[in-house]
Amino acid sequence: MDLLHKPSFSPDPNVISGVHPFKLVFNKSFDNDLSFLKYFQKKGCYLDDLSLSPVNKLSLKQRSKTLENSIRKLSKRIDNYNPDVIVIVLKKIDKYVRKAINLSNVSCPVYTLPFPGNGHQNKFVQKFSEILKVHIKDKT
Repeated sequence: MDLLHKPSFSPDPNVISGVHPFKLVFNKSFDNDLSFLKYFQKKGCYLDDLSLSPVNKLSLKQRSKTLENSIRKLSKRIDNYNPDVIVIVLKKIDKYVRKAINLSNVSCPVYTLPFPGNGHQNKFVQKFSEILKVHIKDKT
């Protein structure tokens, strides 16, 4: 399974909620975020952002423009990763990421999950756990 990788990844507490599905599916505990991220990568999983520059503090119009302008670069990164599966985390960026996937030469299953905040943590954990069970065969 491949997710996408952002080399300068700085863990957001909500994104690190991805730890819980890994604990459930692989029955593994992690001492800290870094040990989880190393395990995550060892499993062939990666994180990446649609936009490599922060967009949260931009106006809605500027945010949309920045995200739209990020599609081609993400598409190229997707080509480089050549993932077996893509998991989009944040429903409101789904349309942008799917455009990037369509521009890439990659054909794989694509899932969209709610961001693991604002009351969506349980749904995120449930759905992400299901994806892991299907796409990561090696449970070690």
